[in-house]
Amino acid sequence: MASFSGSSKYVCERESLLSIVCITPAFNTTGEIIIDVEIKDQDQTITRTLQYSYIVLNIADSKQRVFRQDPEDWFSGYHNISWDRDAAELQNNDMVDIYLFSLIEDTDGHLSWESQLLQEGVERSAEWAEIYLEEQKYVLAIMVTSATVKNDQPNGMDNMCCYDNDDKLIDSRYGEGGTLQRYHYLGGQDVQPFIANFYYDVLPFLYCCRYSKHYLQGNLKDASVCTSFVSQHLSNSAVVEVRLDSTSIVQLLVNGDVLAFDETLSYHFKGVSVLQITPDIDDSGATKKSHLISFTTIGISFQTTASSNVLNIIPVVGNRRITEETSLFTYKDGTAYSNYQNPSFIPAFETPTDLLADVVEVCGDDQECVFDYAVSGSSELAAETKERTQSFLSFLDAFELTVNEIQEEMHN
Repeated sequence: MASFSGSSKYVCERESLLSIVCITPAFNTTGEIIIDVEIKDQDQTITRTLQYSYIVLNIADSKQRVFRQDPEDWFSGYHNISWDRDAAELQNNDMVDIYLFSLIEDTDGHLSWESQLLQEGVERSAEWAEIYLEEQKYVLAIMVTSATVKNDQPNGMDNMCCYDNDDKLIDSRYGEGGTLQRYHYLGGQDVQPFIANFYYDVLPFLYCCRYSKHYLQGNLKDASVCTSFVSQHLSNSAVVEVRLDSTSIVQLLVNGDVLAFDETLSYHFKGVSVLQITPDIDDSGATKKSHLISFTTIGISFQTTASSNVLNIIPVVGNRRITEETSLFTYKDGTAYSNYQNPSFIPAFETPTDLLADVVEVCGDDQECVFDYAVSGSSELAAETKERTQSFLSFLDAFELTVNEIQEEMHN
């Protein structure tokens, strides 16, 4: 059994000593998904629990390469294909249709897409069918789809409607209630089947709607926040990286590997030690996680505190733009150095004069807080800044008190 970031449990099948196969739920977010796995014996008694992470990529942003199978390895003749009768996209009909998409070359050497209905009205519960494929030099794709009637609109455009558990139409003004399809997935005159629908309908929906967590109102802000930090003492220590994470608030990586603090709160590596401080919950109920990172060979430490909005670092270090060759960061699957570079961006350095009405209520006389609220428009970010400022001042007061005590002790 497996659950995904607290979801319902799903039955999995053991594939080998090192792998299992699970059908996942539909994910409405990108980033890390925590997978909790329960292994049971023949008596259905849980014998072991494991935890893994799964990365959901926005396919519009990913840079995965596609490899073309060598046509010499293709073969014509009869093939057995199978499908999952419980797949969500097949549930609105007891019958399925099987289509073949292929590229066809005409006598002038021009390529065009062609869709062909191989079998119609196959029982969905059969879960397999036998098809025959002719010899082909170009792209082939087979699609099993719920039996449907294509409309007569230009390019097959239509509305895709969604219904809730009570079979009531979901109003798209208040929820994820369907989208306008510019191109039917079976294609049309001069329209590539499946690809046109995927590129112009599916990708924009995923990118702008399903995976979007924040909506901007008004003008873009000239503000910047720290979301990741990485450090190494020359080549004499391990590489330590701290980065915000949508699921666990923050991740701490050493030499590219994510650390787990389930069984221990401290780790020791070459030239550096890492300690997780007990998580803190502020007045609003938000959880913050802090780590103390100490480079033992040079006697330098810094504390990081992460919330869902920003990563704070004490002490603050100098800033310079890294290059792709010198970057120490560990990039998530589907991203690279270029995804985080915007050389033309110039953040604001002066506090605007048109301050928001509640800036004094949030910040008081804390000028760092006032600045962050003014340039970002985020009261949550400003409150984070104010809290970090107070923490830093408390640190300085404690340090000054300690120095005075040492000087007095030496004098005596």
